[in-house]
Amino acid sequence: MQNRQLNLQIPVNTVVKAIVIILALLLVANIVVIIVGHTTGHYSLYGVLPLFRLDQEHNVPTYFATVILLVSSVLLYTIFRIHKRDNLSDSKYWRLLSLIFLLLSLDEAAGLHELLIRPLKDLLGIDEPSLFYFAWVIPGIIICVVFALYFFRFYLSLPSRYRLLFGISALVFVGGFLGMEIVDGFFAPTMGERTLLYDILTTIEEFMELSGIALFIYSLLDYIKSRGDTISVSLSGQ
Repeated sequence: MQNRQLNLQIPVNTVVKAIVIILALLLVANIVVIIVGHTTGHYSLYGVLPLFRLDQEHNVPTYFATVILLVSSVLLYTIFRIHKRDNLSDSKYWRLLSLIFLLLSLDEAAGLHELLIRPLKDLLGIDEPSLFYFAWVIPGIIICVVFALYFFRFYLSLPSRYRLLFGISALVFVGGFLGMEIVDGFFAPTMGERTLLYDILTTIEEFMELSGIALFIYSLLDYIKSRGDTISVSLSGQ
């Protein structure tokens, strides 16, 4: 049988628009779930409502976050291959970033960082509301500092447009992932997880995380496009 090849090219704007639309729908669904919960007192509705809460694990928003983190990893690996092809010295940074986002995707899917909360709280004797009530933020902060120090020179070497885009996406993502989690630590233990304030705080937290990743994906796609490269999926068979 004759060899055939199918090339599938996906426009950047199509990808970005799809992510933004899904993100908006998830935000609206989360707000509806919160309103239903606080007006009717029903927080489960036979398990349907938790499927769309941004602050819950193993549900629709979690799977969306897992996918876009994985997309980020694939795009970063694509840039690594482009830079390696062109013999650019910074290719190792893109490869490491690809691995980091792959691990973040796995963590989002499995909720691995949540497993650190109880052991660290017991180890540090944290029982009262505090900055570190959700104790996993402690190693999270340390990792972010090490990450920032290691990638600082690489970050400065980027074109100014992408320093701005990557910087904003990182601040939004980390601000939600760590910053808002620290804020939540003051309120969740004393007010409970079914108060309107807690729901507002967690909505801001999760939306910041997802928005940061979405902006990062746009930035990566724009970076690839700015170099004159295209991404195509090639399937060959007989």
